[in-house]
Amino acid sequence: AKILHYKDVELKLSFYSKTGTLLEEDLETIYESISPGSSTSFKSKYFAPKSTDSVAMKVVSAKVDE
Repeated sequence: AKILHYKDVELKLSFYSKTGTLLEEDLETIYESISPGSSTSFKSKYFAPKSTDSVAMKVVSAKVDE
């Protein structure tokens, strides 16, 4: 088994209204190296659209940090 470190993690941010309507989607890349079992904090460059009630994040891609 090989333990991998990741970098340049691309996230998809989805902003939803109270009724569950998708208001906006944006892509954000975190330019940091992330080790297994760790976490990182980041500040988004995007502002939530008016009427946003919730935000979902999904990892779209990440590069292996060799």
